[in-house]
Amino acid sequence: MKIRKRPKWAIGTAAVASGWLALTVPVQADIVTDWSAVASDVVRQVSAPGGANPGSISESERPPAYGFDMATFHLALYDTIVAFKGGYDSFAAAPDKVKKRASMEAAANEAAYTVLNTLFPNKSATYLPVYNTKMAALVAQGVSAQSIEDGRAAGLDVATQVLALRAADGRLTP
Repeated sequence: MKIRKRPKWAIGTAAVASGWLALTVPVQADIVTDWSAVASDVVRQVSAPGGANPGSISESERPPAYGFDMATFHLALYDTIVAFKGGYDSFAAAPDKVKKRASMEAAANEAAYTVLNTLFPNKSATYLPVYNTKMAALVAQGVSAQSIEDGRAAGLDVATQVLALRAADGRLTP
């Protein structure tokens, strides 16, 4: 799959695109909305100045990195799901190859987990239980171990590409 270069502003639209995806791809709504809520909680915890209660932080008080971190997260999730569903251009990344029987849910879970774990390793108590529960649910639903592993590989591939794009973007530069 060929990835087209997009202007830098287009990457910031990933959060909007992810919300749109949640509305247009009902099968994925639970994955997108569940992980979005988890990511928002993690980013708000980290972004709360002086250890303030994250729920008490207004939009104007949040550091600019909040939006960039959420965009990075949603970009990886969107591009992962689009790699499976097709019909739309990816924004920034695509797995080298999606195996035919790979689990899209496992891929989305892996992409979400990878981004959060890379950006916020000290907040794993918030997102690791969600990841473990969602992956265990796939096993309980009878999804084969190979489908899960192939999905995880695709999600990891996309998340790694997105994180590499954001690595030196200056988002934390004053």
